[in-house]
Amino acid sequence: PRLRIGWFLHTPFPSLEVFRTLPMRKEILSGLLAADLLGFHIYDYSRHFLHACTQLMGSELSLESRGIAWDMPLPAAGGGGGGGGAGVGDAVGGSASVAREGSVIGQIVALNRQLRERQAAYLDRLWLAQRAPRVVVVANRLPVRVQRGDNGELLYSISPGGMVSALLGVRGMRMIWVGWAEIDDTTAAEREQIRRTLWRRGCVPVFLTKEEARLHYAGFCNDVLWPLFHYVVSRMPDIKTDLRSGFHAQWEAYQAVNGHFAAAVARVARPNDLVWVHDYHLMLLPGLLRARQPRLRIGWVLHKALP
Repeated sequence: PRLRIGWFLHTPFPSLEVFRTLPMRKEILSGLLAADLLGFHIYDYSRHFLHACTQLMGSELSLESRGIAWDMPLPAAGGGGGGGGAGVGDAVGGSASVAREGSVIGQIVALNRQLRERQAAYLDRLWLAQRAPRVVVVANRLPVRVQRGDNGELLYSISPGGMVSALLGVRGMRMIWVGWAEIDDTTAAEREQIRRTLWRRGCVPVFLTKEEARLHYAGFCNDVLWPLFHYVVSRMPDIKTDLRSGFHAQWEAYQAVNGHFAAAVARVARPNDLVWVHDYHLMLLPGLLRARQPRLRIGWVLHKALP
């Protein structure tokens, strides 16, 4: 009787609607209530347990007052079920096990009260955080790289680059990053999986086809804009005569990709956010976003010298 006993659940404790389908639910609760300390992963699991106790084994009012008024009989000494023992109400004041269970119930009620207060404080902070302005970083690449492993699995790693290293070190600022996922051989289910995984890391992927990526990044960005911004004007195509150069297809892809980015940003940007667009890959994006959300705050920075 004097042994100190603790119990910790390594999985979620189910809700009352699920737990009450277990035939031996009361026996299991009685066994758990013999412990001095009960541990759960998060607040909701402890709330589920407390709800099961109050609904299946007694009234919540009695628990709040730390009285014991259960309608079920105590389990038999050998760990059996209901019929062999004395009722809890009959055993008040005379059973050490009942007193011990009552003490644990009192601790659970006190813990539940503390958890409710903490949850209320957390919800207050969450309410304020959700309304606080965020910075939506929009760049050609995401800070998280998605690749396919040798066995076909999806692998995630930190992308290389100075911009990623610099912004990942920023603290005290809520930041969402929108960028190209850099993986194209995916199914619809895999794209949804990538979206969920990256969203947990504060990232929103933009998926491009191989042709879009080639014409946009390797084509218009690197064949036209990059040379221009480095004063290599001899490589500029003549749009009137050089129709076979692929320039028109590259320009169309540049417009289409900027449109994909605009749609992705519009899905996550809120009116009080600051959208921060980066570099020459997305020079059409500010105008596309302004057309969609006229009051959105938009910034753009060029990482190269403007010629």
